[in-house]
Amino acid sequence: MTRFIVEEGGKRRAFKAVEGVVSIGSGERAMLKLASSGVAEVHAEFELRDGVVRLRLKPGVVPPQIGGRPAQNEQLLAHGTTLAIGDATITLASDEGPLPSAAQASGARTAGAPVRVGARASGAPSAPAQAKLAPREKQTWERSAREVHKDKGIKPLHMLLLLIPVGVIAFFFLKRGASQKIDDSLSGPQQVFLAERAAQETVWDQAEQALSKIGDRSKLSTDLQARANEVERKIKEGRAAGAVAANNSGGDKYLQSQLKNFEEQRLAGSKVDRSVVRVFLKRVAEFERRWPNHPDMDWVRRKKERYGPMVDLTKPGSYADIEFEVKSMTWDNPRNYREAFGVLNRWLEVSLGDERGKGLALLDKLIKEREEWFEDRLQEAAHQYKKGQLGQSIQWLCVLITYSGDDAMGERAAEDLIKFHGSEAPTGGTIDLRVQLRGYRRELPDYWKVMEANRTLAAWMREHPIDA
Repeated sequence: MTRFIVEEGGKRRAFKAVEGVVSIGSGERAMLKLASSGVAEVHAEFELRDGVVRLRLKPGVVPPQIGGRPAQNEQLLAHGTTLAIGDATITLASDEGPLPSAAQASGARTAGAPVRVGARASGAPSAPAQAKLAPREKQTWERSAREVHKDKGIKPLHMLLLLIPVGVIAFFFLKRGASQKIDDSLSGPQQVFLAERAAQETVWDQAEQALSKIGDRSKLSTDLQARANEVERKIKEGRAAGAVAANNSGGDKYLQSQLKNFEEQRLAGSKVDRSVVRVFLKRVAEFERRWPNHPDMDWVRRKKERYGPMVDLTKPGSYADIEFEVKSMTWDNPRNYREAFGVLNRWLEVSLGDERGKGLALLDKLIKEREEWFEDRLQEAAHQYKKGQLGQSIQWLCVLITYSGDDAMGERAAEDLIKFHGSEAPTGGTIDLRVQLRGYRRELPDYWKVMEANRTLAAWMREHPIDA
């Protein structure tokens, strides 16, 4: 079993944790609550499963510090690891050893190799353990055994003769009890209670785990069966709502950066540029496609009604329209050259005359810009790795795979990416690229579709399944 030792505000607390997910944060939904500044409502999660402790960060939070360096989005932790979140620190400790002192806990700042939950961390034993293992001086008898017991009513031989039959009887009773199936009549109600409590805290993994330990539910009372079924219903609904909320969180960012900010910066004033409106309406259509159940959909539809009559998106745009649209896709990082080239090439198929000539010139310019951007981002990925920022380095390589829009460039970035697997991490330990890729698949499904179509990366994943 693992303990979490929390230090904040000059106080220390210790919590024991069984297998499952433990959420950390400052809000009501967090199981392990922190009062320090700089802590989100749900900042991160510890997942304890199959004897391994895994840290997962929530999107958009400031990464905790491990050994003075930002933690990765998802990584394995060893006992003795200390994380700094805001002004608080959390140290992982094995439940088998003594509680470390404040100096020991604050001094443990680096993550070692992952250990089994409940196993003692490697290194020198603690002071109490050393005292226990230290050799003891051999004691000498000042009197014989006969002299020691001569004044007692029961002699050693008599005691031995009495203990032998008692031991034999106890042995057969214990053997018989061990051969019988353990009565789990008390386990069912307890697991239902634990499942209800986890569901109340919206920790669905723990609720499912508790239900799985019940076994044969037909042995439960009718009331307990109904309660277990109710927890199952809450888990299903909670996961569905969580998936919608997680998806909508991406919609929040898109709405603010691609629609609201764009309207404020580009569509303000009495004179509205047709090319700008055209790009805005395309982004509105993309928002409707990706986040149809977003709570701000009414705002989006009002803008569509306002600007829609100004542009007919069913007809090809002018060169000025396409030029602005391409610029809007490539003026910020990450630049989306994949979409920009797609828009331009589709327009060139239907353009004629002078407009087509302008489009071909724009295509040449775009090719040169992409080459410079690609080489610059490759160097940035290498620079971030040297700085110890593994997550940012991997992110840039994934951006190149996804947004370059060129097969050769994507293959080259993928070759650099898969070199990370099995190499030494900047913070110590070995990099497991599968962990990083699982995060991209889970958090960025649209992004992931392009990545898994990359031939080099797809071939590597066939040999290294990311769910393994």
